[in-house]
Amino acid sequence: MLGSSLRELAFTRLIIRIKLAVNPKKRIQAIQNPHLILEIPSRPARTRNQKKRQNPNPNPRRLKPKPELFFSKMSSRVLVLLAPGFEEIETITPIDLLRRAEAEVIIASVEGESLVTGRSGISVKSDINLSEVIDQKFDMLVLPGGPAVFELREKPRVLDLIRRLHFDGIPIGAICAAPLLLLDAGILKDAEAYTAHGSTSEELPALESEATTIVAGSLITSRGAGTAVSFGLALVEKLYGLEKMEEIKASIHAEKV
Repeated sequence: MLGSSLRELAFTRLIIRIKLAVNPKKRIQAIQNPHLILEIPSRPARTRNQKKRQNPNPNPRRLKPKPELFFSKMSSRVLVLLAPGFEEIETITPIDLLRRAEAEVIIASVEGESLVTGRSGISVKSDINLSEVIDQKFDMLVLPGGPAVFELREKPRVLDLIRRLHFDGIPIGAICAAPLLLLDAGILKDAEAYTAHGSTSEELPALESEATTIVAGSLITSRGAGTAVSFGLALVEKLYGLEKMEEIKASIHAEKV
């Protein structure tokens, strides 16, 4: 009689263990029934300093992204100064060509306004106020022409920016009347040759009137709106090399430039 009861008890324990392994809900039923003996293997207690183990991938359906998705090749940072009265073609063209080459072009408003109106009444939205980025590092500075240049000549912080970047070896592009800013900053003398708009010839008597765009060391100068594509391509070549420049040039059918 006693032996039979022990066998039944052992059999009951075995059934409970099997049911718990198959269906965890049976744990609740077993606990609520005082006639059943429940044996649940206990987990070893964590020590105070032992951290809870976390699932390295809590969502198994979402694959971990590859590291290369987070790290892309660093693009060159180009600063373009925008002031009221800028020459639209000389501004938009190099910005467009540089962005086609995947440069990070930052259009900075010198006066701080978000929308800046050019000489032909076309407004361009700036990316940021110049005062917010003036101390940052850039790989190139672009100075468009237009009547805005004559206002910029009266701004010491703009001339200081030009000098600082030039002495750091950063390429500077100036088109149309903008080479006057290089003159005022005292760095145009470092160029073996340069060009500019014909209207600046009194102050820039040494300008090369037959050249469309001249690259002299870190200084890139160009004549005006009609040479904006040549100017923009020269900036691309300065940053990314001849092959990239030729690629962009062919893509816009500028073979004769």
